[in-house]
Amino acid sequence: MLIIDKIENNLKEELNQISYWPYLRLVYGQYSMNQDRNIYQKISKLDILKVRLSFLKVMFFGFKNFFRNYDYIFFGSTDGLKKIDNKYIDRLGHGVMDYYGLDKVLYIEYFNRGKYSSLASSDYKRVSYSIFQFLAKFFFVLDKNTYSNDFLDKINKKYNMKIDYQYEIKKIISITKLCKLYFKIVKPKKIFITAYTYKGVVKAAKELSIECIEFQHGVITNNYAYRYNYIKDKSYNPDKLIVYGRQDMETILKFDYLSSSENIILGGNFYLNHIYKHNVKLSNNYSSKIGVSLQTPIAKEMISIITQCAEALPDILFILIPRSKNDLDTYIELSNLKVYEELNCYQIINECMIHITGYSTCSTEAPSLGLLNIFVNIEQRSEFYYKEYIENNFFNYIVEDNAVSLVNMIKNLKNRKIDKQEIIKQNNFYFEQVNTPKIIENIEKG
Repeated sequence: MLIIDKIENNLKEELNQISYWPYLRLVYGQYSMNQDRNIYQKISKLDILKVRLSFLKVMFFGFKNFFRNYDYIFFGSTDGLKKIDNKYIDRLGHGVMDYYGLDKVLYIEYFNRGKYSSLASSDYKRVSYSIFQFLAKFFFVLDKNTYSNDFLDKINKKYNMKIDYQYEIKKIISITKLCKLYFKIVKPKKIFITAYTYKGVVKAAKELSIECIEFQHGVITNNYAYRYNYIKDKSYNPDKLIVYGRQDMETILKFDYLSSSENIILGGNFYLNHIYKHNVKLSNNYSSKIGVSLQTPIAKEMISIITQCAEALPDILFILIPRSKNDLDTYIELSNLKVYEELNCYQIINECMIHITGYSTCSTEAPSLGLLNIFVNIEQRSEFYYKEYIENNFFNYIVEDNAVSLVNMIKNLKNRKIDKQEIIKQNNFYFEQVNTPKIIENIEKG
């Protein structure tokens, strides 16, 4: 159990007295996840300088696009943009944006990748979220209030958390004020977000009675960020949530994230549906291809295991799929162990028969492309995040964290006759087939 769960399970009444807890819980939750994964580390002054320089570099990206009114505003990210026909589109929201008309939509992009595409590479009216973060600092500096809280001080001390909650409170107040000001000027009909982290955006929209719709971001099961059972204040949560499939719909109802089941919309994954019909054609010189999704906390361990598997199974092509370049620090290329930097996770696994991971969200998406999953239970993370999913579906397999177990599993599976359509059909419970007109109909209800 994460520390955030312990805090909320034991102190729910006290936390509901803290007006900013619905936002602060994300800060405390991320901190506790980093503690759990043992990856919380001090950022060097050089790294801080690099972040600030990159921030300045993209701040005025698409600046001219601000100066007009839009009916719809989408808050997305560089990581969420994928290429179709040489144009970058949002992997979740493109169908909705295209339906409303791209000329009526402003796409505000959070730059969470080292590389980003030019304005000309997309048909969207794109601008940088960095300008919002920068301008919000003026509200931050002008805020002379003190937000000290003895209860939060006790939590920090008890759980050894070095969280400057006063800074975080001023930050959310500042971005909320700026978003309210901007929304008053632009007067959008609806706001869309593609991650639950845009709490200031949601808060501003709700205070102005502008409908806010969120696209599901990652796994909901066992995700503290969606679990609001003990939180009475829902003013930081969207009006509607577009989920991948029925399993997430059932889970989100249990988590009390939204006030009504009518506000949960089945949406699937636009880009995933597209990829299924479009192949990139990797090398055919191997009997099988296997995609391996890495997670930063266990990347070193996974690469070690996969390297041994590649050496033991020379007729199989193993393709590593990193979250960041740092994941590949221990990677040494072999003839059958590759990295394709120009391709994304979806494009790669669509060419494979098997998908291997520790606990990547790609594990729930791969079967919608007809793949088998093998979970490598490094540090018991596979069971922690996906135990029920693994046990409930015939296309999932789990092995312990050693190469011998994984090699034996691959040997057992690679010559099996696989009914891709049956896998896809069963995974529809987790990823609905995209029906944009139906999604729009549900968005417009009420």
